[in-house]
Amino acid sequence: DTLRRYLAGEIADYAPVFRMRHRDGSWRWILSRAKVKRDAAGRPVRMVGAHTDVTAQRAAEVRQRYLLALTEATRDHADPAAMMEAGTALLGRELGVARLGFAEVDAAGEVATVRRHFADGRLPSMVGAWRLDEFGPDFIAEMRAGRTVAIPDVWLDPRTAPRRAAFDAVGTRATLHVPLLRGGRMAALLFTHDAAPRDWTAHDVAIAEETCARLWAAVERAAAEERLRESEARFRTLADAMPQMIWSARPDGHHDYYNARWYEFTGVHAGSTDGEGWAGLFHPDDQPRAWARWRHSLETGEPYEVEYRLRRHDGAYRWTLGRALPMRDGTGAVTRWFGTCTDIHDAKEAAEVLARGRAELERLVEERTAALLRAAEERNRAQDAM
Repeated sequence: DTLRRYLAGEIADYAPVFRMRHRDGSWRWILSRAKVKRDAAGRPVRMVGAHTDVTAQRAAEVRQRYLLALTEATRDHADPAAMMEAGTALLGRELGVARLGFAEVDAAGEVATVRRHFADGRLPSMVGAWRLDEFGPDFIAEMRAGRTVAIPDVWLDPRTAPRRAAFDAVGTRATLHVPLLRGGRMAALLFTHDAAPRDWTAHDVAIAEETCARLWAAVERAAAEERLRESEARFRTLADAMPQMIWSARPDGHHDYYNARWYEFTGVHAGSTDGEGWAGLFHPDDQPRAWARWRHSLETGEPYEVEYRLRRHDGAYRWTLGRALPMRDGTGAVTRWFGTCTDIHDAKEAAEVLARGRAELERLVEERTAALLRAAEERNRAQDAM
């Protein structure tokens, strides 16, 4: 139809893309470009053109579109399980396979556990734990070595034919496996199964390998972020349950977290003391000393400890003990400061009262001692006179 329309002058260019069988039996994508020569009456008299093999280019375009779709499918999922489900379903539909998923491999490299997978209904579920060597030790050995294994027919391949019964039990005739190595061992694998023999193309292998790397990395990142959120939630719950005021700061000293007790005590709005806003709550006479001590700790990494008066929500200043310790990475560099503010006002006043009481007691003792000495001296003089 394209040729007819071009010769009729309905379209200006002739550049169709179609598949043509190669001498090796494979189908190749061909771009055909041609120009027509016409006579004085405008009738076509000759057509000259050329065919260009664009299989690689077309595969690259298809691959790029797929990877963009993979990014879109997984980008909006914070839950690792939902991300894995979306990614495997997309790859399963792209390859047109019956079953596809990830299996986690135990530390011994012997058992693979499948928690969920994509399936189009032609094959049974493989959710569960599976001993890898049941499917052929040579087949598994290649994956343990980090090599992708594509088998068009498990009945005919010498690595899997002796274990045909294991594949028949799960309805598999063709399989494509991509191992994922961590620390030199196979930590997981992407498995792809089809119910009938199938010739896996270079495109199939390429997108399976790239999906394995990208999706697993995204899932690991999402899992790490989820663990971090859970850890932060536990920390906040614990910090809010503490009777002390708790805070944290970045390595440069920028305060970015306070627990509920801080806001209850100071009465300020959440976030208003982030950065350096906390210093405004100190008694003016104590600010220079507290600032100097904090700057010294930031410069040296030494623990921070200082007493100052902190303004309470009712405007009264209360004596407070501020302390902080640095958290360090493997190189010794400070990554964060964690600190506490403890109200010591009552204890400080009690100590002052006790100190005053002790001084008063010492004064009374001194006066009594002096009186006794005077009395003894008078008695001695009287005895001398007698």
